[in-house]
Amino acid sequence: MDPLRIAPGVTLTAIPTDRFQTNYLAMNFLLPLSPETAAQNALVPRVLRRGCRAWPTLAALTERLQNLYNASLGGMTPGRIGEVQLLRQELWALDDSVVPGGEDLLGGTLSLLRDLWFSPLLADGAFRTDYTQSEKRSLTDAIRAKINNKNAYAALRCRQILCEGEAYGTGELGDEAAVAAASPADVYAAYRNIVQRAPCEIFYVGRGDVGRVADVLSEAFASVPRAEAPIPPTAVVRRADTVRRVTEEEPVRQGKLSLGFRLGAAEGDGERAALRMFNEIFGGSPVSKLFMNVREKMSLCYYCSSSMDALKGVLFVHSGIENEKREIAEEAILTQLDEIRAGRITDEELEAARRSLISSLRQMDDAPNPRPSWLLARRVAGRPLTVEEEAAQIAAVRREDVVRLAQNVTLGAVYFLRGALADAAAGEDEEEEDA
Repeated sequence: MDPLRIAPGVTLTAIPTDRFQTNYLAMNFLLPLSPETAAQNALVPRVLRRGCRAWPTLAALTERLQNLYNASLGGMTPGRIGEVQLLRQELWALDDSVVPGGEDLLGGTLSLLRDLWFSPLLADGAFRTDYTQSEKRSLTDAIRAKINNKNAYAALRCRQILCEGEAYGTGELGDEAAVAAASPADVYAAYRNIVQRAPCEIFYVGRGDVGRVADVLSEAFASVPRAEAPIPPTAVVRRADTVRRVTEEEPVRQGKLSLGFRLGAAEGDGERAALRMFNEIFGGSPVSKLFMNVREKMSLCYYCSSSMDALKGVLFVHSGIENEKREIAEEAILTQLDEIRAGRITDEELEAARRSLISSLRQMDDAPNPRPSWLLARRVAGRPLTVEEEAAQIAAVRREDVVRLAQNVTLGAVYFLRGALADAAAGEDEEEEDA
């Protein structure tokens, strides 16, 4: 499973398996997350997906995929790993061995992927205006959808508040203004930067001939000038010296309370296993302290859980509450953190967290794509290891390791999205009672 260098800054990792009838390939371009470039980068895979020189329309491309026994392309939506913007192009296709007639599906799908990314459809030296404008509207809709989803919006705002002035506060889709300003020439320039300069990690899972995969991809990348490029770094801030508090109001019935913490440690410190155990015990599972106490016993929240980015060294708690329970809910959440700091972790809590994490690792090969995503994140962190090594590290985490980490966690942001409709409804109830 050692990566094979197929071009400057491009590696291919093969995970041979006969567990699946479908072969899976993921081509991951890694870019610095930046407000100046996020929107343009996000538009690139969307515009490419509209057609290439060989298959110039979406209809032609769809027909080609159908002729390849309904092969599918995925990954149009950018992701993030720490302060790295991730552009992932996925390809799913049946293995040659499971279709009649010995058809070369592997070659056909790889050629399609090569055509999409290395023979784009151009007009006057840039991407087509109609395709670009259409995808700008689609990306704008995706950005607005995140804003309209108030759970996601509260999470985004808390991240922006905690990490103001840092790349981490940037949305991986960019913002509406940047999308509106992007021209076909801008998006094409972003495309050229991606294929020529961005580090690329490719993963192939399946039965097919890995040598053929390497040959086709090597030929594709040889068609553009490439230079070695390091994976973009993620800056870690160890402490929050102040707590920034922001309250906003939206016409929703349920308030959203989000807390942002600096962990004081990060994956790059070799603390990944202990950090994962801390998060699992605090709020990362249905048997965590936040779920069992704040949500279940105290009934303060409709939901309450924590999520962590070990690469960046940050943790967020997200909860849905009634407006009037804001202060008591925040106090209860911080009390659960203090419980861990004081070492009040039962053997049952410790072992339940350990079992949950190790079980999730063991289930990683139930589908083709989880292991490549996990391996990619470890490479971005600069600490490659195997699934088995991580499981062993989790098994070795002690209670005092979790307590030590918890004692260095600092609160840096509190965001409250006040539900205006809840207030209005309460007012109506009061008027009815007075009447």
